[in-house]
Amino acid sequence: MISRATGLFTIYRGTTTNDSGDEIDGAYIAASGVPLALRNEGTASEGLNTDTPRQITRLAGRATSGADLRARDRIKDEATGEYFQVDWIVAPRSSTRNSDLQFGAHRVS
Repeated sequence: MISRATGLFTIYRGTTTNDSGDEIDGAYIAASGVPLALRNEGTASEGLNTDTPRQITRLAGRATSGADLRARDRIKDEATGEYFQVDWIVAPRSSTRNSDLQFGAHRVS
């Protein structure tokens, strides 16, 4: 990883249904102890899926080129216990080295 990791994270993936038949986040751990760099990028005043005004903290992150990280994964900071959802991932191409994965995320409860 070219960037300096800010912590170790657990990557959660998938969904399941609860007793009522509603789709909820699953608890499948795709990877644990993954070093990621995560920094605050700013705030947005409306959500991704609704026009209802709300304050959402946007974050930018980096992971090693070989990290198994996908859009819609949830990541948990192992030090603080905070959860984030990965919104998008980009794998920049370089002719001289394997570049870090870049991703955007937002805090979830």
